[in-house]
Amino acid sequence: MAKSIILRGGTVVNPLKTREFSGDIRISGGKIEAIDSGIAVKAGEQVIDVTGKLVMPGLVDMHVHVADVPDSRRMLVKAGVTTALDVAGKPDDIFRGAIEAGAGLNLAYLYPLVPGDTIKTSAPSRQELSDAIDFALNSGAVGVKILGGHYPLTGEATRLAIELSHERRCWITVHAGTVETPGDIRGFEELVSLAGKLPVHIAHINSYCRGLQDNPFNEAKRAFDGLLSVPACRSESYLALINGTSGRTENGLPVSKVTRRCLIQGGYSDDAQGLMEALADGWAKVNHYDQSRREVVLAEPADGLKLYRAGGGKLTISFAVNSPLAAISLALSKKDDGEYAVNALATDGGRVPRNVTLQQGLCLVKYGAMTLPELSQKASMNPARLLGLHNKGILAENADADVIVVDRESAMVEQVISGGRIIFQNGEICSEDASFVTLEEGRKSIFERGFNLQCTAPEWLGR
Repeated sequence: MAKSIILRGGTVVNPLKTREFSGDIRISGGKIEAIDSGIAVKAGEQVIDVTGKLVMPGLVDMHVHVADVPDSRRMLVKAGVTTALDVAGKPDDIFRGAIEAGAGLNLAYLYPLVPGDTIKTSAPSRQELSDAIDFALNSGAVGVKILGGHYPLTGEATRLAIELSHERRCWITVHAGTVETPGDIRGFEELVSLAGKLPVHIAHINSYCRGLQDNPFNEAKRAFDGLLSVPACRSESYLALINGTSGRTENGLPVSKVTRRCLIQGGYSDDAQGLMEALADGWAKVNHYDQSRREVVLAEPADGLKLYRAGGGKLTISFAVNSPLAAISLALSKKDDGEYAVNALATDGGRVPRNVTLQQGLCLVKYGAMTLPELSQKASMNPARLLGLHNKGILAENADADVIVVDRESAMVEQVISGGRIIFQNGEICSEDASFVTLEEGRKSIFERGFNLQCTAPEWLGR
């Protein structure tokens, strides 16, 4: 068991409070034992002076991608994330990464429904979808993901997957877009119609507001209105300028429809030649794994083109297509009852180098657009509660000791504590352990693999 820790003299940020305050936190037995001023030190306790630093709940990121780059877990922890939801992971990739580089991260994951890969076609039968969901849950996933903007299903199949997920009371995330409707604001509005009264996690709301059909602010207003019409649904958005999409091409065309739309948005032809030109110009940037740093970075144009060719195009690329106007308005917009219209801040990051919730969120705080407790609410408490993890995302006595220490001016994370253990400090990851969050159906699968686990039952799914 980890030794007791006292964080001394920090600015404590608790989303359950309206204001931050200066004080101490005692951590013992994996839990927060006390929050007060001038906590007396017991024999053997480790005291960490955090005077002048922010002490916040660990971030809970409900939209990440870590499956195919194990060290992306390290990237998340360095950015202050202690719990995350991977929204498109195959079991073998998820568990292999946990063994290779767990980084102390708590992880839940979703199984992707991809035509030609995990399902046969874009119009799967009820039985095929049902079998895929059963496989996901029995493999430890908390649900499934439809990558509609990239690899769409028909509208009918999308609705069917939503219905089947609701029958099982499991999580379903949908990146809006179907065979019939592109994944822009029109796809979002179609998804709102398909969801109706059923619970759906609608992914990255800001990504549908890139100005492809109207100006980004008007699209954000349409998204806000759409969310008000589906109170059973939940959502997140992110604050990075770049997206993440596939660079793979087949028969002279990008496989991902998102990639094709981004090329058109930048004034390029939506084919392989247009992609090569966009890479050469820097409009498209290759996501490159830097082995020496053990993280993914955006390659410079000259290097990116070489890397793209060397990898046969089978890598992730990014475009700076996200509107700050839409992203900020969606991050801040509240309903009449004072609750945020978009429930959480996420990153859609992990392996995509845009794990910037703290950096960008603290800019909004500095500007006066939100308070520190509000930032913590959107980045920690709300997503934790959606995942059914009510002891995470808060700083309170008996809560899980998932805590981060942050330099307010630089927005850099200095320490990360997960379950009472220091897993990051002095720029170094201190743990390679991994633990999982799953539904009861997945307990056996994860237990047999030898991982620590926590079963959850998210209320918004009817559990």
